Amino acid sequence: AAEALKSKPSEYAIRDGRRLLSVSRQVLDRVRVSALVYLIENRQAHADRAVAFFENLKHTKGKFHGEPFTLLSWEEKIIRDVYGTLKDDGTRQYKFVYIEIPKKNGKSELAAGAALYHLFADGEMNGEIYGCAADRAQAKILFSYIDGIFSSVALLKKMVINRTAETIELNNRVIIQVKTCL
Repeated sequence: AAEALKSKPSEYAIRDGRRLLSVSRQVLDRVRVSALVYLIENRQAHADRAVAFFENLKHTKGKFHGEPFTLLSWEEKIIRDVYGTLKDDGTRQYKFVYIEIPKKNGKSELAAGAALYHLFADGEMNGEIYGCAADRAQAKILFSYIDGIFSSVALLKKMVINRTAETIELNNRVIIQVKTCL
């Protein structure tokens, strides 16, 4: 693709319809190659942005409290696949993601990071973030991670206008709710 973009376009004297058709096909091919290169670079940029966002967060609990959220290789692959896979119109291909992760492997922190990414970096206005958990205890854990991030960052703390046991409402009309699925 890069080679095709570097090559000079053919020069034709347009005398009849056949030559025009040939030039048009070459132009169309160059436009397609340009679009493909842009799409690949755009996908990479989306994935890089998401990874950078996650790695700028800090752990809010446990032995890593206060440490940067450094993604493990399998976590980074998930983030890159979810946020870097785009449709032709530039929107994310995946709207729903189902991931199974064993106990004590950072599911809640990863989910909290994803919720915050959608909230601040996804470009959607008046967003609604819903976290679902299998039971009330797990829902509280997820909510505590999200709430912990909001409490630890002064700028985020200022955005909160209403907080309940299951909901955080922000001054930009975004609502974050964590509930049980059952």
